[in-house]
Order: sequence, then C-alpha cells, then structure tokens
Amino acid sequence: MLRDDVASARFLDLFAGSGAVGLEAVSRGAAAAVLVERDGRHVETIRKNIAALGAQAASVVRADAYRYVASYSGEGFDIAFADPPYLLGEEKGYGELLDLLAGRGVVKPGGVFCAETALRQKAEEPPGWTLVRDREYGKTRLAVWRRNVQC
Repeated sequence: MLRDDVASARFLDLFAGSGAVGLEAVSRGAAAAVLVERDGRHVETIRKNIAALGAQAASVVRADAYRYVASYSGEGFDIAFADPPYLLGEEKGYGELLDLLAGRGVVKPGGVFCAETALRQKAEEPPGWTLVRDREYGKTRLAVWRRNVQC
C-alpha cells in the first residue's frame, strides 16, 4: 500500500530513532524526508547516516515529536510515520497526534499516517481520518489512516 505512495512524496518520520524509516523512504524516491528525534545521540547518528548515504533529500530536526507537530506551519506531508516508544504511544494514544496532524495541516488531505504500536493498543478512527489498515505482526500492530479529503 504505502510502497507505491512513497515515490515523490514528502515524508515525515516522527520518533525517528536511527532514521532507518525516513532514509528508506528517500531510497525509494521520496522527494523529501524530515526525521524528527529528540535524543541528541540519535540525532548525531541520523546526521552521520544522511552524510554516509548522500541522502540530500533527508533532513533531521532535534525536537519532541508532539511539540514539532503542534507548532508546524510548513508545507504538508504526503506520509507521516510514527514509531514511538511503546509506553509513550500507549499513554497518549494516537487521537491527539492525529488531531494535530490534521489541524496543523502537517498531513495533507488524502495523505496517510502510519503508526507502529504494541499489539494491545487498539487503532481508533477519529473524525477526519479513515483507518485503512490495521494488521498484527507478532507483538506489533501496524495501523494506517488516510486523512479525509473533506475535513
């Protein structure tokens, strides 16, 4: 599903960790990838990985993902991906993040948000979004929402 959407997309990787997902998006033809990570050690790793790969379409922002999204005012992304630490994802859930992604225009209408979560965390369908995939892989759940065009 997402594989076909990545080419030429603007990609947002929240809770980027090593940056593997955002850099994979660039390798698959994403026009731009912004990787958001708050841990300084991970940010340095991401910078090194971007340089080593010559991934000019990728950039890293050191910030808390929720704060980054809450204050975002740039061009909307076609795809946003989040793989937060499981406890953080379970505590906050994705309702607040989905509201911010739509309300701040972080994800364009028709764009998608993909989240990796603990299996026990259920995917909900908040207003303005349609849950298009909810799959279980071992102890992990992968959920994909598409932002409604008519919001």
